[in-house]
Amino acid sequence: MPNTEVHSAQTRTTGFRISPFLARIIPPDTWQREEREIAEILEVSLRDLTHPDTHGEVVEQFSTWPEPRLTPFYQVGPYRLWGVTYRILKPLLPRLLAGEWSV
Repeated sequence: MPNTEVHSAQTRTTGFRISPFLARIIPPDTWQREEREIAEILEVSLRDLTHPDTHGEVVEQFSTWPEPRLTPFYQVGPYRLWGVTYRILKPLLPRLLAGEWSV
């Protein structure tokens, strides 16, 4: 049986704790979003996230941070996936690539 232990992640600014889970869904023909809550839906492939050119780091400074930080990210088209999203995906990607779960 594969190791299915998943660790929660905490946002650094708000302190929200997020417990991710992995699921397989059948995508609808058209995604419907709640416009007041979701600006845009991105469909990102495993290939996009694991391509070496996708990985980067930048120094960021936000008003809620005491000092600038080196922030790793995945660049997907014009978007950067960073913060808690990055920290959730980073340990998950090698496990997916190793075939721990079928995708």
